[in-house]
Amino acid sequence: MINTYRVGYFTDTHVRADSPENRNDDYRKAILTKLEEIGDIFVKEKVDVILFGGDLYDGPEPANSVVTDVQNILSSWQKRIIGVVGSHDYIGYQMTTLKRTALGIACSAKGLIEIVGGEGFPEYIELGNNIVVTGVPHTYWFADDVKNNYRPRYIEGSTQIQLTHGDLVDIPVPWSHLLIDNAGTESDLVLSGHYHPGWKGVKKKKFVIGAHLQEVMFYNPGAIARLSRTSIVRMPKVAIIDITPEIKVREVYLKSANATPFKETEEVQECENSMQDLENLLTMIESSTTTSAIDIRERIHQVAKIKEIEKDVVDMAFDYLDRAEKEAEV
Repeated sequence: MINTYRVGYFTDTHVRADSPENRNDDYRKAILTKLEEIGDIFVKEKVDVILFGGDLYDGPEPANSVVTDVQNILSSWQKRIIGVVGSHDYIGYQMTTLKRTALGIACSAKGLIEIVGGEGFPEYIELGNNIVVTGVPHTYWFADDVKNNYRPRYIEGSTQIQLTHGDLVDIPVPWSHLLIDNAGTESDLVLSGHYHPGWKGVKKKKFVIGAHLQEVMFYNPGAIARLSRTSIVRMPKVAIIDITPEIKVREVYLKSANATPFKETEEVQECENSMQDLENLLTMIESSTTTSAIDIRERIHQVAKIKEIEKDVVDMAFDYLDRAEKEAEV
């Protein structure tokens, strides 16, 4: 009989007391309800451990009432939680400030969350079934060097999971970032946070590490909560990961979440429609089997004509393609 070790994963909850201006719901109530559902999912799935990708709160020093609410919910899960420091979890990009932040309190006073990776915390934590968890906390310089995401194999023969909070992305974006194509590491599975839209499914990449070829799985389910409107209408989700030691990732969507929690205006809706058109074009590019950039560009024109997509959206698609080609040349 194969002994399965089960892991639950979620990231970027951004809990806060007040509601962002452009939300149409009670944000605090909504996010706490999501946390309760997440706990119910992990308990029902009988996970052995819960991993968290960072940004528990929307700021390092939230209202005391919010801290109390979150700690009560996390305590009710009665599960071991291991996390990594996110960009909203500390002050001034200084890990030493964590002792006076809400996340730091959850670690020290309550012992609700164990932090892995970063100054003052263990480089890795051993779990059962020869599984190791390591972490790459947020840093202002994360995307400056591909080595920032690298973690060695701490225990030979183990299955190694890596938590990363930073601009690690599967496709180029118009700001400083690290593509998973370049993010070599000796970990078997990298669970990422910080990039709120998340990715479509698990990505697999191969890297030459030393004298051997290393296959790495990358996954980012996206933020549990968003403070501002993005171009993507989506439902927040968590991941259930089974390790046998073969790794299988299963997504579970939150039933309590609202796919469109933002106020609607004519201008916003027009933007949403344009961005949905753009996403469709980008999906077409991503799934293309052609090796010719000229063919891909021609297909963009064809799709745009059939779908009657506006010229500015087509231009954005071409800009994306140009960036992707430049990234490939580096």
